[in-house]
Amino acid sequence: MDLHAYPQVQPFVESIRATLPAIAAPWSDYFIWIFTGSVARWTLTLVPLESKVKQSVAQVRIDGMRDQLFKVEIRQPTATGR
Repeated sequence: MDLHAYPQVQPFVESIRATLPAIAAPWSDYFIWIFTGSVARWTLTLVPLESKVKQSVAQVRIDGMRDQLFKVEIRQPTATGR
């Protein structure tokens, strides 16, 4: 799949890539990131920067423990949040 043909998909891909240790900088172009917790149990919340993406994604929440991902949740904006 050529991501250039589907630009609205790229932020989702970047949110997953953001969890990989060597890829920190590129996703900061797409999201404001909020890290909470500790190494033992953590949550990474990504809020999109682009207004076009904000129309379909309110935030991406990634939960994990140590070096394991447990859940990736993509939250859509509410009707009042549009």
